[in-house]
Amino acid sequence: MDDLVTTSEAAEIAGVGVSSIKRWADQQRIRVVRTPGGHRRVDRADLLRFLQTMRSSAGGYEIAGPGRARYRGAGDGLSSPTSLRPGGTGGEEADAGEYWADAMLKADVYELQATLLSARSRHGSWSAVSDEAIRGLGVIGMRWAQGTLTVMEEHVASERLSRALSAIVATMPRSPLDPTCMLASVGGDRHTLGLSFLQLCLRESGWQSLWVGASTPTEDLISTAASGRMDMIALSATRAAPRANELPALAQAVGKACHRSGTKLVLGGSGPWPDATVHGTRFHSFADFSSYLEEIA
Repeated sequence: MDDLVTTSEAAEIAGVGVSSIKRWADQQRIRVVRTPGGHRRVDRADLLRFLQTMRSSAGGYEIAGPGRARYRGAGDGLSSPTSLRPGGTGGEEADAGEYWADAMLKADVYELQATLLSARSRHGSWSAVSDEAIRGLGVIGMRWAQGTLTVMEEHVASERLSRALSAIVATMPRSPLDPTCMLASVGGDRHTLGLSFLQLCLRESGWQSLWVGASTPTEDLISTAASGRMDMIALSATRAAPRANELPALAQAVGKACHRSGTKLVLGGSGPWPDATVHGTRFHSFADFSSYLEEIA
């Protein structure tokens, strides 16, 4: 029994969510046995062999020490600058926002990538990191509104964060057998960093993403939803989205098409989506979204 671990322990070893372990087991990609009580136990050696195989296809995923995996990104071996380390337990929300804003503004892409990976190690999930780090974007926006930050500085910080998140996603194990979620912002909305954080949460839970990105025309959203090619569609809208008052109607139209094709619809961002939708689910945090992924796994 020493070579068998629980699904939670296997998830910690692999650095992914429990739902990914269950999905790999269902796909017979890792060896699992059942206890007399019906609980899954994962063969540790087989899991490590599987992760080592995934390393070559994922480009940068490696086993670190006895039975534990880690990400080997471009920022590996770098420590986040001392000035960017949060004090104590991370402080209040305002402190976390200031911390992440400074990280995005002061660190280069590789340092920011290392800072994100360090936060993942502390918090234990990308959803927790995302809920904390995205506060930094709010602080950056506030500084710009107050005139203490230029438009160029804001754009540089956003691009730096986007590249760091993309680099991390590229190192995470994936398979063509994983379910697919389309990531898109509504028409006229150019903001996509929330989708970048969402992509991390999806990947950690064993989902792959089809990145559509900014300002997706409504007719394309509806036709894709109706086609049934996606397992899930994630739509993002910020407060800055044009015609924000039309978001309830958009959610209804895309939701109906998703319902007919059996595609799940999730809605996020700071835009005024309706909290209650007939054929979609509104999320206000990445933690809630990740819990939802666990439920439907």
